[in-house]
Amino acid sequence: MIGILNSDDFFRTPDIVAKIAAAFQQDDVDAVIGDIAYVKPENLKRVIRHYSSAKFHPKKFAAGYMPPHPSFYVRKKFYDQYGLYKTDYKIAADYELLIRFMHTRGIRFRYIPEIMVIMRTGGVSNQSAMSRYVLNKEIVRACAENGIKTNMARLLLKYFNKVFEYITPALKRQS
Repeated sequence: MIGILNSDDFFRTPDIVAKIAAAFQQDDVDAVIGDIAYVKPENLKRVIRHYSSAKFHPKKFAAGYMPPHPSFYVRKKFYDQYGLYKTDYKIAADYELLIRFMHTRGIRFRYIPEIMVIMRTGGVSNQSAMSRYVLNKEIVRACAENGIKTNMARLLLKYFNKVFEYITPALKRQS
């Protein structure tokens, strides 16, 4: 299996890789996905956003949703069969790869209901309004290349729903 862990991300617990491997052994699946938690670099214990894959379905790609790529683990044979990341994408290469594997090729995946990865905020896709524009422009391109109809207006609606990913951790801190 192959998964990509960014240089400043880390597994939430030491047994996450074992749980991922067990999911591949227990089920006849091609990939697994899970949740991630965002933290500020200066406080790695305080979750500010919970990004869940619980309700993910490949039809959601058209609306700008994808499972968090650091929680995506797939059998190596699919990279061999369907290709690697397209390096002509500046920001959304992960988005395009997940569309290609999960939507276009229809690989079977299983959701593991657990925060797998802790991810620091400050990634390229959220640095500025311009980087968000480039990201969404590339998502439109990735969808088009993989036979999904979408547009920039539809993608912008996702930002209203993202608010709830920040509310849940805030409510947990208050209780």
